[in-house]
Amino acid sequence: RRLTVIAVADVVGYSRLMVADEVGTLAVLKQRRAEILEPTVRAHGGRIVKLMGDGVLLEFASAVNAVKSALELQTKFAGANQPLPENRRIVLRIGINLGDVIGEGSDIYGDGVNIAARLEALAAPGGIVVSATVHDHVTGKLALAFDDLGERTLKNIQKPVRIYRARQQAQVAAEPAARDSNVRASIAILPFANLGDDPAQGYFSDGITEDIITELSRWRLLAVQSRSASFRYRGIAVDMKQVARELNVRYIVEGSVRRMGERVRITAQLIDTETGNHVWAEKFDREVADIFAVQDQVVRTIVSTLVGRVQAADAERARRKPPASLAAYECVLQGNALPWSDPAGEAEATRLFATAIEIDPGYGFAHAMLAVMYYRSWTNDFGNSDAALDDALGLAKRAVELDANESSIISTLGFVYLLQRSHDLALQYIRRAVEINPNNQWTTGDMGIALIYVGQAEEALGWFRRAREIDPYFDPSWYWSSLGRAYMVLHRYEEALATFG
Repeated sequence: RRLTVIAVADVVGYSRLMVADEVGTLAVLKQRRAEILEPTVRAHGGRIVKLMGDGVLLEFASAVNAVKSALELQTKFAGANQPLPENRRIVLRIGINLGDVIGEGSDIYGDGVNIAARLEALAAPGGIVVSATVHDHVTGKLALAFDDLGERTLKNIQKPVRIYRARQQAQVAAEPAARDSNVRASIAILPFANLGDDPAQGYFSDGITEDIITELSRWRLLAVQSRSASFRYRGIAVDMKQVARELNVRYIVEGSVRRMGERVRITAQLIDTETGNHVWAEKFDREVADIFAVQDQVVRTIVSTLVGRVQAADAERARRKPPASLAAYECVLQGNALPWSDPAGEAEATRLFATAIEIDPGYGFAHAMLAVMYYRSWTNDFGNSDAALDDALGLAKRAVELDANESSIISTLGFVYLLQRSHDLALQYIRRAVEINPNNQWTTGDMGIALIYVGQAEEALGWFRRAREIDPYFDPSWYWSSLGRAYMVLHRYEEALATFG
């Protein structure tokens, strides 16, 4: 054991860069390591412990040298990025901690390393976050300013850790970090009622509801109830205060969708269940072609009502890229509503997703859904149709190229890599999907499946439990069969039988 300074650096948007140009990205990373990373770390008395795909673990004997090295790295990377377009730049996040580690050969382990890794994840692109132990050692020794971000509870770390954002004194202090999850505004979106003449249009109002839930779930300032929790109240008269108690939320959004020819009317209202007041109500009456602008407006208005300090730039990042055509969007909604376990339903869903791509070739989510249908075909054929899996990989890669900020799309690519036995890539993409939206129970479940494949069944159980914590009503058939497989791998046969039953 020894006390040392640990720094963890990670490439922001690595998945997007690799999908856009895998060979070019790897070449640039190799060049940056040789020309910037290695000489800078050596110049400050540090060493590279190991490279970890899109990240690197560093060790220093001095906290001052570690922070100076991190600052120089960020400065040099920023300079090297200047000639490159925005979407091709290699940007780092860096976390630094002074703590106890266990040495094993050239590698190091322990909470000291884990804390540094958690700090890196909290840093902004191009930024540096340090623990209080580092802050105390460097204060007054460097021309830096530190923003106190308060104590944070870090995953798998027993005690809270006080953290600081390091910046040049000339830099403007960033906005305070988001509040802890225990003070997030809690909200449920009840299924929007279909007031149209055609009951079959129910899938359209359901789709509107699901999209609003998805968009709001991207905001870490909001605790949004899942689709399955909210959809228990579909089509029934409810008492808002009772719903609030059952779902443990303060705010409820309810509304309706009426489609009349080429026009659509969406009404929505935000209710504070503690007071019974209508905080906000609005009616949107638009041409069908403007439906995505209407959805964006609904989401922005609700969010701004609840978290008025959120910047407009954050609102832009929270938005998912909409498809260019309503017809393509409807194809995806209808395909998702079909029973895939029925061969006829699966075939029709495949046709609908392909049609959506024909209508709107830039619709990323449609590509991802068609990739799912192809890898399901490969699975159903017991792995004999390699062409289907190759097609699934091509579609999944294209989906990520079109929309690299949608967690379900990223996870789909990871799952295809999993079936191709490219386990490292699979874990990389599925982890990225969870990072994008940690409240997505589906991608959380995907992580559990991936870990079974790589022989980490015990950890997989934790991810399956997490999926059910996110959504207590989450129970697709694949969830239970995957949970049962994890128990079987661990030789816990009685629990496996109970799960399969």
